[in-house]
Amino acid sequence: MGIVEDTLQIIDHMATFSQFFEDAKGLPCEEQLREFKARIIEPNLKYYAVVIGISDDGIRQYIEGIEPRIGTIFSGQERVLQRFHNIVMRFREKFPQFRTDFEIHLLPSLNLFKGMAVPIENEAILLLGIDGLIELPEKPLRGYLTHELFHTYHYQCVPAVQAGAELAMRTKQIPPLWALLWTEGIASHAVRVVYPEIEEDEVLDWRPLVEQTKPLLPDLASEARKVLRSDRPQDIAGFFYFPRESDKDIPTGCGYYIGMLVAGMLAKGNSIDELLRLDDEALINEIDLALAELTR
Repeated sequence: MGIVEDTLQIIDHMATFSQFFEDAKGLPCEEQLREFKARIIEPNLKYYAVVIGISDDGIRQYIEGIEPRIGTIFSGQERVLQRFHNIVMRFREKFPQFRTDFEIHLLPSLNLFKGMAVPIENEAILLLGIDGLIELPEKPLRGYLTHELFHTYHYQCVPAVQAGAELAMRTKQIPPLWALLWTEGIASHAVRVVYPEIEEDEVLDWRPLVEQTKPLLPDLASEARKVLRSDRPQDIAGFFYFPRESDKDIPTGCGYYIGMLVAGMLAKGNSIDELLRLDDEALINEIDLALAELTR
């Protein structure tokens, strides 16, 4: 066994998930909901508390939609885990200082995440939604997992980023736009560093978003520069998380792609590890300069 296999701490919560469906067959919808929350959500509330968008209606829809796929999920789980091990080893070839002694939790995704690197109680923890990951083709699977591994690496390299992310989750305060562009952009750029054969529109499962964003890049970059330091939800919306409620044509989530382009531009003159050591003001200035280039 190599060092990666020896240090990975994979905690599998999916057996309880499978047993729920065995026991819940034929139960009324509302009783299924109560049982699911009692057996799946509440014992893992430490992890689900960081997942945005959980609701009773969403859980009801998830239970109904996922039940026919239970067999497929568990037959595909081992394949995903094997690919995950290979991806971790490939990642360490590019980032040899990456530590693999953190917890990895396999959880039902509730259709809300595929992978999430989150800081909880001063620890970086990786959540994997196996039911979402098994649906991905090979390149987006590599992309999602590498993206989240890089977030974990970012936390390891810059403890202040981990502390800030944990504070933001605890207070429900959205980080400023520049910070989101940077953290999500550099994680997306890292996918292409580890897997240069992956085209930019296959880094994540986002080809329609990239195709929609490209012709709007000059205007989107200009808008991002105006609100770069803002942490107001109405300014972040559109670029990340939620649709923008205005007449501005901002494809929801385009900040991931724009951030990747920005990170790629910054990486032309610096190594990734050097970029991670830049202070906030230096980063904001570099991001603004890169966005200015994208407006042309």
